[in-house]
Amino acid sequence: MDKHELFSSCKKGDLSRVRYLVEQKDVELNVRDKWDGTPLYYACLCGHYKVVHYLLQNGAKCDANTFDGERCLYGALTRKIKNLLRNLKVVTSKIMSRDHYSEFLRRAFETAEISDVCFVIQGEKINAHSSILAARSEKFLNMLKENWKLRTEGELISMDKFYVSYSNFKAFLKYIYTGVLDLDISDIEAFLHFINDFGFNNLVIEIEKRLKRKRKRTSFTIEFNQEFYKKDFYKLFLSALPKKYKEYNSMSDFDGAEFADLHIQLQDQVFACHKVFISGRCEYFKALLLDHFSEVEERAESKIHAIKLTDINPDLFIYILQYIYTNTVEINRDDVLDLLSLADMLILTGLKKQCSTLVGENLSVDNVVEILQVARLYNLPRLETQCTEYMAIHLEEVVQQPAFKSIVLQDANEIQERQETDTIAVIDDIRYHIASSTKICFSSRKFVLIESLLEELKLDA
Repeated sequence: MDKHELFSSCKKGDLSRVRYLVEQKDVELNVRDKWDGTPLYYACLCGHYKVVHYLLQNGAKCDANTFDGERCLYGALTRKIKNLLRNLKVVTSKIMSRDHYSEFLRRAFETAEISDVCFVIQGEKINAHSSILAARSEKFLNMLKENWKLRTEGELISMDKFYVSYSNFKAFLKYIYTGVLDLDISDIEAFLHFINDFGFNNLVIEIEKRLKRKRKRTSFTIEFNQEFYKKDFYKLFLSALPKKYKEYNSMSDFDGAEFADLHIQLQDQVFACHKVFISGRCEYFKALLLDHFSEVEERAESKIHAIKLTDINPDLFIYILQYIYTNTVEINRDDVLDLLSLADMLILTGLKKQCSTLVGENLSVDNVVEILQVARLYNLPRLETQCTEYMAIHLEEVVQQPAFKSIVLQDANEIQERQETDTIAVIDDIRYHIASSTKICFSSRKFVLIESLLEELKLDA
């Protein structure tokens, strides 16, 4: 199983394999073996600094003054690893990996792919996306609608009249995209006036606080939580919805449809989207747009690309759009399995994980076999582990289910040219959980139940 391979890779120091198991196979980092060891403990014990560093960055638990923390610290093979563990607070707060959403926003700003606005300031050009600017700043929204609306395609927008430096204007745009401001305070008064004029009073207040505390500094960085600016991108999501979904649209008076450059038609509904989000967040749509598949056409009168798809439910697509624009979505339990299938088709790994989490929170004796099959179908190993662990805990009830007996037979039939050492996958996983979990009582009785079932099904495993 994947978790066994994770233990082995951490012991060997195979960082590339550890990355694959964590990022592609979604293996739980804090899983334990029968000796109560974790992947992090073995990486420390065997002296693999890079693996230890990676595990810590990605959520491996090693809190100070806990059994796990002390065990890792005293078992660490090298002083370098011991120092890394002692400075765990520094590691987790300063070196934490960017999540995919933050990385998307940073990349959208730095590469300016699919940009439709180009500013010039002090002779330097900066590309940007009108949809993001309009969503984040009412001043930008009004200027894009009025002052700059009639500009010809490719025409530069001069920002020199605002008397702000090129470096600080670029820093301001980066803040609009990412919530991170790297500020040079050499022309701070002009900059404060500029951002206040564009409606960022809260940022002015924060900068003034920092200036009082850091009078001798010539530059500093301010980083805001994602939730601080996600509400603006939520407005952009709302503006993309068709009129039919007025219960959503009534929540916002922001009109971002005129900045739309991509129409996605599903059945009789047209979503007025923004390519910077759709292409940047979804590999499926990026492939459609970049590879010019037959589903994409360009409407000459508006120069807006259009994608027409027939196999996606518009009601489900609302969830997809909300995830793409904001990285979060509230999912109705009745829709979760259909949404999981759609997220898998659109290659939205993060949304698959969110769906998987919701499904895993609602396991029951009646649905656990079905969910196990779903987990296997969509390659969700963490959910598969949850299912087999649930089966092990509730084995007395599960073993009576016809569906459970069917999946045992199915797994047995998938073994080709069975040897004495072959095992039935679902039975093997359940045995593992019974043997290793402290949650499961009366383990000997559960092993007897398994043997009785295998005897009834005339299987030997």
